[in-house]
Amino acid sequence: MAKRRGDMNYKTWDEFWAKFLQVTFHLQNPERWPSRERRAQWCLSHLGADRGAKILNVGCGDGVLDICLSRLSMHVTAVDRNPSVLAHAKSEDDTKTVNFVLSDLRKLNLPSGSFQSALFLECSGLVDKEQDLQLFRNIYEWLAPGGKFIVDCPLYDELSGSWSKVFPEGELTFHHTFDPETRMFRIEPSFKETTGQVFGLMDPIRDNLPGLSRYYYPKAEISSMLKSVGFSVKIAEPHYYGEKYFAILATK
Repeated sequence: MAKRRGDMNYKTWDEFWAKFLQVTFHLQNPERWPSRERRAQWCLSHLGADRGAKILNVGCGDGVLDICLSRLSMHVTAVDRNPSVLAHAKSEDDTKTVNFVLSDLRKLNLPSGSFQSALFLECSGLVDKEQDLQLFRNIYEWLAPGGKFIVDCPLYDELSGSWSKVFPEGELTFHHTFDPETRMFRIEPSFKETTGQVFGLMDPIRDNLPGLSRYYYPKAEISSMLKSVGFSVKIAEPHYYGEKYFAILATK
């Protein structure tokens, strides 16, 4: 339910980020499927997964990557906490084999040794470090011996910036800042409807503060976290997104 602070109405994560942004507007992107098909090939090139391998994708978002992996004969379990996004993903799954699971990653419980591969893409740093570390411990437990795990993170970002895009329903604006000392990246999206009403996003993970906050891990720190769990690690190069991201391939 939308809340109000000062002159701004704020929508919940699922109302704004999921249902409104990832589903309603994301559908208008002509690169939506081709980009995920390329990303699926990128993932498999690093995972070396055999046909029929069981892959876990935590923080799957719109599920398009998972459907593309399923089309390539992978058995995919895709987890996200946004119900509207997962409902739409299920409707788009023409393979009817992706196992979409609605769950907060901090509460997810899966059988030990049940996956050959795991993915955690574009999601690191959205919660605090100890919660990320616990997820890494869990993934290590859920992977079979020799299982591989890809996790990524942005390398850097400009200190501040903004962009806007006009849709038939109104104008979407994103403001962002990055503090290189704390390595915290903040996004403050807002949408001005054609009626003149403006609303923003409220982050439920970080005390319902306006906007979205994310910690950008240095390579050494996230590598150290993975090693502390028991993984061996190496950099997976090049990253799908190019030089502004890095990915780590961890092996159990």
